Amino acid sequence: MFASSIGTNLILVALSVHFFQLNGSALGAAGVYVAQFTPVIIFMPLAWRICDRLPLRTALVSLELVAALLTILVGATVAGGYLWLAYALIFARGFFDMTTKAARNVATKQYALPESIGRANNMISAASYAGQAFGALLGFLLIARQPMMSIASINAVTFVLSAGLCVLLPWRAAIKSAEGGYAALWRRGRDALLSDAALLEAMGYLVATVIILQGFNQVARLWIPLAWLQLPASSGAISEVVGVLGVVSGLAFVSRFLTGTKGLNWNIPTVFFCALVLLCTPFATRSVTVSFLFYFLFMMVFEIIFMMSMNSILTRSKMDDVPCLMVIFYGCAFGGMAISATIIGAAVDQNGLPIVALGLALGGLIFAAAFYRYVSRRRVREMAA
Repeated sequence: MFASSIGTNLILVALSVHFFQLNGSALGAAGVYVAQFTPVIIFMPLAWRICDRLPLRTALVSLELVAALLTILVGATVAGGYLWLAYALIFARGFFDMTTKAARNVATKQYALPESIGRANNMISAASYAGQAFGALLGFLLIARQPMMSIASINAVTFVLSAGLCVLLPWRAAIKSAEGGYAALWRRGRDALLSDAALLEAMGYLVATVIILQGFNQVARLWIPLAWLQLPASSGAISEVVGVLGVVSGLAFVSRFLTGTKGLNWNIPTVFFCALVLLCTPFATRSVTVSFLFYFLFMMVFEIIFMMSMNSILTRSKMDDVPCLMVIFYGCAFGGMAISATIIGAAVDQNGLPIVALGLALGGLIFAAAFYRYVSRRRVREMAA
């Protein structure tokens, strides 16, 4: 996961900075992430079949090798000036990369003992965030010093390394519960979620966290240092480090206090509300230190809500339902984030991020209130049954 996550972020960050510097557009920079995260929602049945019908070791190795090849092609197209083709190749790479993430969540459920799933997911997520941070830092540092083809080549090596490490995983038979296309996928996911109100709550807030909070962060990670604080381009590495420190702190908090039977009894809606409030706070001042401090707190609470929700899903769901639920999550959440990042980027180009952040917070509060009421009714029905 560490090696693969370096590859996920390295060229994405380098490309987003490259496109932002070309025309100063937040939308152009966010478009890189839109291309990366859109394909899974379009090809969800195919991702479901890969995660369900193939042995996980075979799936992971194959997905990583194809992603490595596509990354090389991205570097070649950018070097040749074919920027729209680069977006198309990032789109194709995004499918394999995001399907890899879904397969790894399935592997967590399949390999870990039932009582250890939460801690296993914490451990794997820590490796993922460390890899994303290292990849992002490399992207920020290399884009100022190396041509895109060299960056793509380094990126491809990380995917090949990940494939080699996946070969060492113990062999497990395929789950083989998947049949049908979109209708079957949604029907199975609906039945699994509506059978357990707690599972439904975790999935709803997990998807909303990615669409609203991560969609905001795809723009904020560059806009805060470069536009709001008016720092040089290399300062994007600072916001990346601050964000990662927040994520690591949130992950450490979840591991220490919110995992296992002796953890604190925090509820997901309350943490989500705190994240919405913190979404606006980096714009309370133009002080570099204070703005980055608020950004750190936002990323910390973002990670807490993300890990609480994901751990709940992996712990409560049945093994046969995990491939379906993970594909639905990555398709809806990251496909939705691609849409939200596009809208946010366009709105920021016209109005700036502070007013857009306020609108996102208000929209998130409306969703949270309506969804909390719906889940509460589901719980009443479960108790009555």
